[in-house]
Amino acid sequence: MLFLLSAYSIEAQIRPVKEDAREVVTENDSYESNERQFRGIIMDFNTNEPLEYATISAINKKTSVILKGTITDEQGKFSLTINKEKEDYYFLIEFLGYKSQAIGNLDFSQDKIDLGTVLMLPEDNQLDEVVITAEVSKTTFKLDKRVFNVSKDLSNSGASSLHILENVPSVSVGMKGDISLRGNSNVKILINGNASANKSNGKAALNGISSDMIERIEVITNPSAKYDAAGSAGILNIILKKERKSGLNGTFTATSGTPESYGLGMNLNYRTNKINLLGGINGEYTTMKSYDKSVTVDKTQSPNESRFSNGNGLEKRKDLNVNFGMDYNISSTDFLSISTSIGTSKGDSKNSYDYRTLVGNNDVTQANRTETGNNKSPNYELNANYKKTLGGKDEHTLEVRYSGFNYTEDKKSGFINTGDSNIQQRSNTAFNEGSNTAQVDYKYPFGNEEEEGTLELGAKFSNRKLKNDYSVDDWSAGTWKNNTSFTNVFKFNENLWAVYSTYGQEFGKFGIKTGLRMENTRISTKLENINQINRQNYTDLFPSLHTSYNLTDALSLQLSYSRRISRPDMFSLNPFESISDQFSQFQGNPALKPEYSNSYEFGAIKNLKKGSLFTSVYARTTNNTVEETQQLINGITVMKPLNIGKRNDLGIEFNGSYRVTDWFKMTSEFNWFYYERTGNYLNQVFNFNSNQWSAGLNGTFKIPIDLDAEISLNYTSKEKQLLQTQRSNFYSNLGLKKKLFANRVALNVSVRDLFNSRRWNTIVDQPSLYRNQNYCWGGRQINLGVSIKLGKAAVEDSEMGSYDNDY
Repeated sequence: MLFLLSAYSIEAQIRPVKEDAREVVTENDSYESNERQFRGIIMDFNTNEPLEYATISAINKKTSVILKGTITDEQGKFSLTINKEKEDYYFLIEFLGYKSQAIGNLDFSQDKIDLGTVLMLPEDNQLDEVVITAEVSKTTFKLDKRVFNVSKDLSNSGASSLHILENVPSVSVGMKGDISLRGNSNVKILINGNASANKSNGKAALNGISSDMIERIEVITNPSAKYDAAGSAGILNIILKKERKSGLNGTFTATSGTPESYGLGMNLNYRTNKINLLGGINGEYTTMKSYDKSVTVDKTQSPNESRFSNGNGLEKRKDLNVNFGMDYNISSTDFLSISTSIGTSKGDSKNSYDYRTLVGNNDVTQANRTETGNNKSPNYELNANYKKTLGGKDEHTLEVRYSGFNYTEDKKSGFINTGDSNIQQRSNTAFNEGSNTAQVDYKYPFGNEEEEGTLELGAKFSNRKLKNDYSVDDWSAGTWKNNTSFTNVFKFNENLWAVYSTYGQEFGKFGIKTGLRMENTRISTKLENINQINRQNYTDLFPSLHTSYNLTDALSLQLSYSRRISRPDMFSLNPFESISDQFSQFQGNPALKPEYSNSYEFGAIKNLKKGSLFTSVYARTTNNTVEETQQLINGITVMKPLNIGKRNDLGIEFNGSYRVTDWFKMTSEFNWFYYERTGNYLNQVFNFNSNQWSAGLNGTFKIPIDLDAEISLNYTSKEKQLLQTQRSNFYSNLGLKKKLFANRVALNVSVRDLFNSRRWNTIVDQPSLYRNQNYCWGGRQINLGVSIKLGKAAVEDSEMGSYDNDY
């Protein structure tokens, strides 16, 4: 029924190929008895000249992972040996300025195989008989994740990292930059598989990462036991670009846009078969406008007291990031990778508000408020990985990893009220977060070609320390005086120990992967002004199960389960009251408990003649659900997180696309979920159910003047939450791209929020309080970008070792 409800599909990654004449090699060259040897010659179709530095990659048909690779010599020749146990792969041949070619239908009956002469067709030529083609899809579906190659999205040029996430199916970005997955904001965010600076704030975690630095985003809605159990909604793993070209290569990018924004970036890479050096520097200057209108009614007063607020703001940011890394093949069995980055962010903001208070129909107070702020956020991180291949098999490995980061934020704000309420305040926040993580992973392969199996074992330790020093001063009698009621130092310390084991095996068409993870969490917090100390210590088990079954070569089914946890962050645990404005305060809850979720998912992948379709039905049960409650106390709205009851979710999701013609391709997504919750708060029963749906449609065009175009439409329906309702939301993006000078230069134009229609409207309607708030962040943005490829050849070299970043 799921397939009958949808007509969408995505482009097949490999088209059928015509078998070439291939001869068995008879020379007595040296090679291992358990290996099969391939060789051939790569030449230009028109000139019959050999192509030096062309790339030959052996790619797994199921996973699209590069098994092994090499490059051609000055005579265009190559030779490659692959373990005989592997047979489910094809060869992909690539060279800058030429059409990629794939060689399939390989004959594995011999130990030495000559692939013959492969003639590469220049991109600007058109022939009737192009018998071998290959196309890499923007979306890849794997057993436990979906991979979206966002670097191909034209509208992402010059965009921020948050804007890129908006284009990823299942992901949504809220009005203050909060990130959610399938309607759940408990998402764990990783950069290259590692916890990165300031993960306690999704928006801040992405500062300093420009769109041109991101290659793909992995959406893991039901992670296996190998991953951290944190994040009840799942994991978003942002993979940054890492050049794999031989020799010295790089990319220079520049962007300019309105509202005023500029960006410059340079990324260089030097690669040989032994060592890969990479480094880059990227800087951005951006401005962001916003407006905020609200009306709040205190129903406890008679007559009712109404407060109106009208505000607008401007934020200016400067971000700079410098990174350096090294990959080193110490030997055929030893691989070392080290990377480091240093970044800094500086921001200035100004917000102006007009307030008016009515009692009944009488205008009793009027006030104006001006808020100014500036912050500096230096950060650095270091990642190291050592991988040892054991027993002569590529999959038999031992890995040791380390990652650490430090994030600092110094934020100063000023508040001036004029009119009927004359108040002048200033606040200062000194925040620091440091983290160190060490992990060991062991992988043992077993079984034969038909029943491949893997056993994985691992252990991990991580420590996070955070300190938030917050103070407020009042202007009184011509001098600044500290307000002790809003001044304090809060400390947070978390130690996490974890061990895991997973077992996976294929039995013909059936595959299974099961695992169990144990985590011990120790958290201590201290509020210094009253010496309030709170400690939590708990140990949990997190099982996972993933299964797959190939009904046919074109249709496979997947079923998965995992238990997840969402731990409260330091801001949610801090009992100290912080000021948002004179009418709003936030107070954390040191007694807050973690959320626990059981997640179930059933999915199907259908490959069609022109593409394929992914369909998923998912369910999730969550206990100790955390909700941000609102109370009106003495005219001030106090927000506080509480564990309230239980939540059940049920949803269905479609991802797919359809290639209508050679010049037009459509992709689409649809997500609908229903949820119900039970709970009690302030002697009120909050049992209710609701649903929400979202849809996206994306079209890419090839225009005759050699211009690529892309337009996307996105809609989210209204959603009923615990104490408020969020209304529907719509926006559209546009992108254009023109390639010049043999594809070495690309010009991009992108328009975010094309119709300037993206707004957030929330309504709170409770017995004691009514609040209607309209908020706009960003609005329409237009960017012009240029990207220049540096280096003599865009050839892939997959001899360099690699490793997974499953955290």
